[in-house]
Amino acid sequence: MQAEKPITPKLSDGELVSYAWDYFLAHGQARLTTFRFYLIFCTILCSGICMILAAGKSPLLASPLSLILAFLSFVYWKVDVRHKDLIKNARAALVSCESSWGLPTVENAPHPLCLFTRDAMAKAKTPANPSAKKPTFTYSTCVGLVFFVFGVGGLVSGSAFILWHFI
Repeated sequence: MQAEKPITPKLSDGELVSYAWDYFLAHGQARLTTFRFYLIFCTILCSGICMILAAGKSPLLASPLSLILAFLSFVYWKVDVRHKDLIKNARAALVSCESSWGLPTVENAPHPLCLFTRDAMAKAKTPANPSAKKPTFTYSTCVGLVFFVFGVGGLVSGSAFILWHFI
């Protein structure tokens, strides 16, 4: 039996860009929405911990909330990493679309309409661009720090509450 040829749909450049952009937008929005929910959960858990401690109750009662905070931080961090990978896929698709346009370079840089390509080139330190500056705090870095602080804080405070109870 002969292998069938894969069917390749004929899409216009506009349809390809629209497809890649919609993918980028969907996963970018999902990433932001997920992070917002994470912050809401962190606020609720931290408020619960503070209310337990302010009421003079045993810190042992606050330890499950702290440990849940650490666990949620890990889970949401892993989800964020997945969203970040999906967004990188969309960026690569958009860069591919930009390169197919055949726009001329301007002053040894990609055409101003090639936004994703220009951004990647501006960040890349190459012999042609030795002064490229990588941002010290990207969105991913900031979000990662928030996950780290709440995760480690939840783990340390949960453990401290348990130890405090038994000491």
